[in-house]
Amino acid sequence: MATAQASPRAIAAVTPSRTGVMVRLSIPSTASGRTTLNVYSSRGSSGSQSTSRTGSVELTLSSSLRSGRTYTFTVVNGGRQVGAGTFTTLS
Repeated sequence: MATAQASPRAIAAVTPSRTGVMVRLSIPSTASGRTTLNVYSSRGSSGSQSTSRTGSVELTLSSSLRSGRTYTFTVVNGGRQVGAGTFTTLS
């Protein structure tokens, strides 16, 4: 189960696995600087992944999350949060 709140084009898909997540983003060519995916558990930061590319981009965390747990995430570009959501890894 995954939910996302963002500008309609920021987060295209959120696909959790047993121990990771893939977030597909649509980053406009006018985006400034790096775009970063930050993932958090109830205990704090669980990992991050960044890119400076634009267009359709997949950011993936693999083997760093625990199965059957709920996580929150943010997507940040140029110091501004452009998306957020929650997902649960597969059990």
